[in-house]
Amino acid sequence: LTDKYRDEDKYQSKVGMVVKMGDLAFDDPTDAWFKGVNVSMNDWVVYRPSDGWSININGVDCRVLDDVNARMRIPTPDMVW
Repeated sequence: LTDKYRDEDKYQSKVGMVVKMGDLAFDDPTDAWFKGVNVSMNDWVVYRPSDGWSININGVDCRVLDDVNARMRIPTPDMVW
């Protein structure tokens, strides 16, 4: 792949793996947001490319998201184009 094509993936990516969660992530006592959906470490989630904060950690492109920006959980990342 060309460098330009790989750079575009930084901005258009819609799927990410959950690699870290805060203590209150996906915890909603009112059940208004998540309705019993459980998201765990290493799960794949879908989000809008404009959501979150794009950062680079140790040379790896990452995106920090609020839990409510995870639109769905999917079993494999190639399900979404």
